[in-house]
Amino acid sequence: MDELFLGGFNDFQLMRRFLFWSLCFCLLFPVGLSSCDGSDSAAVIFGGTTGELTWTLTEDGVLTITGEGPMPDYRDGGTSETPPWYPHVNRISSLTIGEGVTRIGDYAFMLCSFVTEVVIPESVTSMGDWAFWHCQSLKRITFPDRMVRFGEWAFYENESLQSVCIPEGVTTIPSSAFARCHNLTCVIMPGSLQTICGGAFSQCHKLTDVTIPDGVTVIETGAFPSYLDMAVVTCLAVIPPELGKDNFGFPAKILYVPAGSVEVYRKNAVWREAFETIAALP
Repeated sequence: MDELFLGGFNDFQLMRRFLFWSLCFCLLFPVGLSSCDGSDSAAVIFGGTTGELTWTLTEDGVLTITGEGPMPDYRDGGTSETPPWYPHVNRISSLTIGEGVTRIGDYAFMLCSFVTEVVIPESVTSMGDWAFWHCQSLKRITFPDRMVRFGEWAFYENESLQSVCIPEGVTTIPSSAFARCHNLTCVIMPGSLQTICGGAFSQCHKLTDVTIPDGVTVIETGAFPSYLDMAVVTCLAVIPPELGKDNFGFPAKILYVPAGSVEVYRKNAVWREAFETIAALP
């Protein structure tokens, strides 16, 4: 009887078992379907419009900006004209700027302290002042090739930022754009660059080796750290750029310039006082 019971159910028992497992399958099946069609994505908890654009913030901290056109300019946290997502800034851990956005406004992402990486889409051609002010965790930012301008203080106090490649087409690095980026060690400047404004890299403690492109004609006062010895500065300009005070240390160790310009730099009082040694490019 035991063998008969284990190995051969009657029709009624089989039907009961079939119905039981069919019910279980039906209950579980919608869950599997949900995960396949993407409906398990994080829910939007805040959102709205800003100028011509739309923004959403999901429960997992992703701020997304979409639409066609420029982002408005905002003001700092002490006014009523702050970005609409500013009240939720401590929830933001990731930032997505959609293709079609053409400008990042003043103060747009100030104090987004938990964002670690930003990729700016090719549609963006300019960025306002203070746009990424005090984004303390931001380590990497990728600029689009079409960007030609970014604002003053744009990356001020981005203390985790390690390297920057400024796109070709930018002619000016604005005042204090990268000031107090204490871990910045590498800056690649474009051949289109003409002016490095005052304080551009002020208090960038670890920036000890820079190359200045040949098109630069003006380096304003305090553009580079003035209170530490820069190991090596390379200036590719044949004619010495106008150099403001308080740049490169007291003085910096060595300046490399084009071979035919060594004596021109040595005879320039400001450049001569700024460096211990002026030599031809190796």
